Amino acid sequence: MDSLLRYVFPLALLRMLISTSICIAYVYITYLGYIPIVCRICNAVLGTFLLLHLLVLVVRAVNPVPFVLCGEAVMEALSLASLIFARDRAWLNFSFLQAYTVLRRYFKVEPYLENMFLQKISPFRRQLARLTLQFTVFIYIFACGLQLFEVLGDPTESLTATTFELTLANSLY
Repeated sequence: MDSLLRYVFPLALLRMLISTSICIAYVYITYLGYIPIVCRICNAVLGTFLLLHLLVLVVRAVNPVPFVLCGEAVMEALSLASLIFARDRAWLNFSFLQAYTVLRRYFKVEPYLENMFLQKISPFRRQLARLTLQFTVFIYIFACGLQLFEVLGDPTESLTATTFELTLANSLY
């Protein structure tokens, strides 16, 4: 086992496990409608740990500005802010974006998995497994995004009582 495999593979699997647990906790918190104290503490600890990891990646990047502006870093920052600063209600929570991190980490780990475990599996089944994972992550992120907009509510709800009145909100609308 080479040195790169010895360090990259377990860390990537750990990161996938953490992100998966965050996604499961997001579904649980959404189902409850509030964030229990245990989940808040776990989210804050995991969010702080992952934020430090993201900061290390930014510092070690050859070009930090393009790295910070890439889609993966933006999704990571949005989800980590939701994890760290979540309070009593799951109102504007973007931690479901950790599912994208699971997908990215799987693609980084996949060559090692092929060498270790997936040699006996046909290429068709490997591609089918990849497609299934991608589709599952897509459906999860799409469903959580729809649910996020449902939690936010109707943006015109506050304007219905004053529909034909001359107010600042109606003027801007």
